[in-house]
Amino acid sequence: MVTFVATTTNYKDKFKTEEDKVQALEGQVATYDQRNIANASQIEQERKALMTQIAELQSERTKLAIAERKERTAKENIQIKFNTVSTAMTSYETTIDQANQTRDLVQEELNKSLAAVTKLKAQLNTSEADMGEMSVTIARLNATVKNLTETKVNLENKIAELTNGKNIAVEAAVTSIPDTANPAPAVAPANSVLRGVVTELTAQQNSVIISLGSVDGVTNNTVFHVTRGDEFICNVKITQVDTNKAAGIIELKMDMPKVGDTVCNRL
Repeated sequence: MVTFVATTTNYKDKFKTEEDKVQALEGQVATYDQRNIANASQIEQERKALMTQIAELQSERTKLAIAERKERTAKENIQIKFNTVSTAMTSYETTIDQANQTRDLVQEELNKSLAAVTKLKAQLNTSEADMGEMSVTIARLNATVKNLTETKVNLENKIAELTNGKNIAVEAAVTSIPDTANPAPAVAPANSVLRGVVTELTAQQNSVIISLGSVDGVTNNTVFHVTRGDEFICNVKITQVDTNKAAGIIELKMDMPKVGDTVCNRL
């Protein structure tokens, strides 16, 4: 009996101990459950926050994709416009080059025409001067012939009178002979004829220096004609005058002037 009671007491103590363990474990489980519930709630909140961030990022990504598409479209449009402008510029430059070539050809023809006109004008002035000189020479010859005719008549009369025994004085011829045969110029020049040579070309080769200066009567804007033999080379318009030399720019260039070419303000 004593043994049974003791054994029973031991079982009760063990049961109590185990029961306490079970209660302790249940308390731990409850604690874990509470923690799990709290963790689950936190995880759910974090999940929702992450979902919100994901949605915002997706929205931002969509916006960026739309912006990128717009930027790509704008870039393509700019490239198209650039290509169009480049084509137009190329065509414009081609047109400008053709216009410049046409202008140069027209200017060259104009220079040739002006040179021809200048040469013809010089020839005309020379012809008029020659005609004036010939007219004066003819008038002098006519006067000489008339004077000789009058002298011949007077001599014949004198011979006749002498033959008849009369002594009369020989009359002088009425018509006088001009002393000179220099014609008046067709157009009286404002200045005398100035003639010199090209002494130097400038480094830019667009102007020359001539051997005439202020002591010769050269002034600014005087135009000299440059010739080489009978060939017209160019005109030189004086822009700077020194005592014994002058510089001027080349105009109506048919050929490049050289040192030694003749310069004259009259052709």
